[in-house]
Amino acid sequence: MCASLGKPAQVLRETRLETAERSRLVLPIGAIDALPQNSRLFWHVDAIDGARLHEAAWCTRTRPSESTRLAVLMRTFGRTLDLRQQLMRLADAAAGDAFLGAALASMDFWVLDASPQAQGLWRDAADHGLNLRVLSGPNLGGGGNASHLIHHFLAACDAAPDEAPNEVLILDDDGVVSMESMARYLLGCTLRTRQHITSLPIL
Repeated sequence: MCASLGKPAQVLRETRLETAERSRLVLPIGAIDALPQNSRLFWHVDAIDGARLHEAAWCTRTRPSESTRLAVLMRTFGRTLDLRQQLMRLADAAAGDAFLGAALASMDFWVLDASPQAQGLWRDAADHGLNLRVLSGPNLGGGGNASHLIHHFLAACDAAPDEAPNEVLILDDDGVVSMESMARYLLGCTLRTRQHITSLPIL
């Protein structure tokens, strides 16, 4: 099914499965580009007589790009501990999972910490098990710190274009994001064939 803003949910494909054995069902939904913009895909399953759904997954024939590298930009002022804990949660989740570990290895984390004594708070940055670069600077406010971080990031990309990431994700320091969500975002980037910019409303 497909849900679009201001419109009722649309049924893309519907089928009925009757079997006494465990079986697999594939429902092609066509090209993603043919769907309405800003829409959300979801499943709706009705089961009767004790039927059980063992697994469901989205699949694509598109070959993922093997050269995708994601830069995750984060800035903070006064929330160093929260940001460190977020990064540690990502590293811990990826430590015991091959898929999440491979995704994390394809990410570069850039942190701009404008907190007082920020340099001393990140002396163990290399111990996080991340591709982590920590910068410090004056507190220029939320937008100013973001611009300052982006400036340093772009300067590094210009200095070493062959090593520059080709995807960028900017996160706030008070967000809680799972490694699973990060890996899914990275996977979506590897399947994308067009340049795309997504932003949440800034209040």
